[in-house]
Amino acid sequence: MIRTLSTAVVFILLAAGPALAETPVGDWNGAVALSGGEVHLAFHLIPGPDGGLVGAADIPDQGAFPVVLDNVEATGDRLSFDLPLTAGHFDGRWSARTHQWLGHWTQGDTTLVLNLRRGRLPKPPEPRIAGLDGDWTGVIGAETAMHVRLTYHIHTDGRGTTVLSENPDHIDNGATAETIARIGDHVILSMNAVDGEVQANLTDNGRVMLGALTQAGHQYPLILTRMQ
Repeated sequence: MIRTLSTAVVFILLAAGPALAETPVGDWNGAVALSGGEVHLAFHLIPGPDGGLVGAADIPDQGAFPVVLDNVEATGDRLSFDLPLTAGHFDGRWSARTHQWLGHWTQGDTTLVLNLRRGRLPKPPEPRIAGLDGDWTGVIGAETAMHVRLTYHIHTDGRGTTVLSENPDHIDNGATAETIARIGDHVILSMNAVDGEVQANLTDNGRVMLGALTQAGHQYPLILTRMQ
């Protein structure tokens, strides 16, 4: 009796086939190796209205956000989809050992290894801008009736140069700059969250920024002084 049960269990296990993959719903990322360096890819899959899957791709190295996927299919341990914009196709199998989709990216006559791991692409380092670190404090519209206090905290570390704004009069703190640039003594700070951009020139041996803040189509004079 015991021998019969053991044989039946083995038969059932063999008939079951490969183990089902982890759900493909969510964020996945990987990279393909080209002669000029790696191209990073991110894929976002969600349930579709017909019970299947739909999704989009990001290709930050080529400035593409987001790009719609087509023919997303997930069956058992297999995942595949098309990227019509680039005529690309992914086909991969689930690896329970590495918790990745191990597969290939085909585009035209080229086939490249592409393995997808769960998660979003890490944010690339910010640019490193020399000579601006410090707390820059001033008043927007110092020569007008607006007179709003503003501080920019500029800091450089291993991640690059970042900018955090503080606006106590509007209780609007913590906005970060998407763009920070310096061309000679000309400084540009852009913040999408508040629809604002500062364009200023460094004066007084780099201790003062003299320029203007443009916000929602209006321009206001701005003087910022680096605090000691």
